Amino acid sequence: MTPTTLRPRLVAAMLVAGLGLPAGAQAAVEPEVSTAPGRIVVSVDGGAVQRNVDATGATSATALPDGSTLLIGSGGPVRTVLYAAKIGLNGALDRGFGSGGVLSFPPPRGTTYGPLDVLRQPDGRLLLVSISRTSTLPADPGRLQVTRLNADLTLDRSYGAGGSATTALLGGGDAALAPDGAVVLTGYTGDVTTPPAPGTSPRLRWVVSRLTPAGAVDAAFGTNGLVTIPALGSANGFNVAVGPDGTIVAEGQAQLGVRSRLLLTRLTASGALDPGFGGGVPVVVPLASGFEMLVLGDGSVVLTGQPDSSSVPSPVSPPSRQVLARYTPAGVPDPAFGAGGFVELGTDIQPTQLLPAAAGSVLVIGTPANRVAPGSRPMPARLNVRFVGPDGTFAGGSQGITTDLAFGGGGSSFLATARPRPLASLFQNGFQGGRVVRRADGSFLAAGGVAISQPTGEGSGFSTARFAAAALTPLFTLDHAFGGPVTRLRLSVRLARQRAISARTRRGIRIELKTSAVGLARVKIKRANRTIAQSLLPVFKTTRHTLAVSLTRYGSSYLRTHRNVRVSITVTGRDLLTSTATATARGRLR
Repeated sequence: MTPTTLRPRLVAAMLVAGLGLPAGAQAAVEPEVSTAPGRIVVSVDGGAVQRNVDATGATSATALPDGSTLLIGSGGPVRTVLYAAKIGLNGALDRGFGSGGVLSFPPPRGTTYGPLDVLRQPDGRLLLVSISRTSTLPADPGRLQVTRLNADLTLDRSYGAGGSATTALLGGGDAALAPDGAVVLTGYTGDVTTPPAPGTSPRLRWVVSRLTPAGAVDAAFGTNGLVTIPALGSANGFNVAVGPDGTIVAEGQAQLGVRSRLLLTRLTASGALDPGFGGGVPVVVPLASGFEMLVLGDGSVVLTGQPDSSSVPSPVSPPSRQVLARYTPAGVPDPAFGAGGFVELGTDIQPTQLLPAAAGSVLVIGTPANRVAPGSRPMPARLNVRFVGPDGTFAGGSQGITTDLAFGGGGSSFLATARPRPLASLFQNGFQGGRVVRRADGSFLAAGGVAISQPTGEGSGFSTARFAAAALTPLFTLDHAFGGPVTRLRLSVRLARQRAISARTRRGIRIELKTSAVGLARVKIKRANRTIAQSLLPVFKTTRHTLAVSLTRYGSSYLRTHRNVRVSITVTGRDLLTSTATATARGRLR
């Protein structure tokens, strides 16, 4: 049996013994909230365990005028329910919202995934930007779709066709809300289901579209609501923003032979190429790839990118250089910004977001660059924020402010493999960050989720996740007024009644564990001073349940010929807010 395959009967036995998966749909339950200074974790789905390793928390967040923040997510792939949690400035759930602060609602039509983005209209209604798929073909990229919800998250059936507007744009592009309620989108069109000729790439056309405030395609925009941006080679759009006077700035990427280049263009409110920006021709940015763009109040455009083609470094390759560029409202590099319009950010940051700051400054928000080699200790979740002035100088130094977002979770040992792999670190960080939102009081909220997973094969396994959030002051330090005191983890363990020969046959020793919170548990079972079993186990539930600890090679050999084996158990647990506890027990394998 290879590490990526499991006997069905063995999997079933492990599930019954260890994971405690729910037998069916669970009734709505009061959300559970765990707190620590500056951080919270919220269970929105009753702690459901998924039969995959892809559980997520909140994937979108939007700030509300009253200072609270709405977190929205699906919990993972192929889910038929979305969840929203309303969190106040102090980290408490708004108990008047939904059921105890959490509300569930169906996903947009044609999709079982969470939204790509959430746009909030001034009247409180929400626009969910998602991908709708009409076929099950793997090559089908789906179409960009906008769904409008009322303030209470019920479907607004007056929008589009029954609440949703599906566009002609393929793939995951971007959308922006105009002051009049219209929605501008960018993406691509073209044939992506037919393989291109050998040695060639698919011909994609970069397009921009607009929906009216009622969710209809705006026929007055471009040609029947669609503008094709002229570009040499194949191109697609991935950023769009509404600038001053209703102008539209869009960013795309073109494949020019073996090289890729970023492109910038500006359209008038009617969808015509703006001659005041680059002479009405898309501006070629001397960067190969990048994902973040921001249009400032004066019409300047700021974007990030990499000057080489390795935009996503592999775990063993050096991180790419990151560059911040600024273009004037005329579409030329700003000579007053850095060196001819460009500022080096270095290789120790991967920008994930740009936010405007006072006096034309920009906040560059990112994470540490990927420097993790296989087998090394997991990198903690951190935010790196740099304040960049309109002249390209760094306020407070070029290294910026680094804030640790301390969460637990992560991946456990492989389930029931023939040769247990080395134990991963208990001190992992399973936080998956979404967007950072600026709240009404000028502070920030880093929203996302924290997950626990146990793999059973390549891409398969079990997982659960919680919504998670960390509050940050205007200077991006952790705000301890958010959340609450640390809730200490409690756990107890005992050896399950079993025979030594049965433990060897199962390749694992069963223990009974009870904890006050979910997370990970590192378990070592010794005979005398020799370790006979050890695992890093997922703790998916808090009631007393049975878990199997994988035998070591020594343990498997020893239990072949020995009975009535006295053992000692040591368990160290760590919850999703990094609280730890240790418990010990003794027992006998008959």
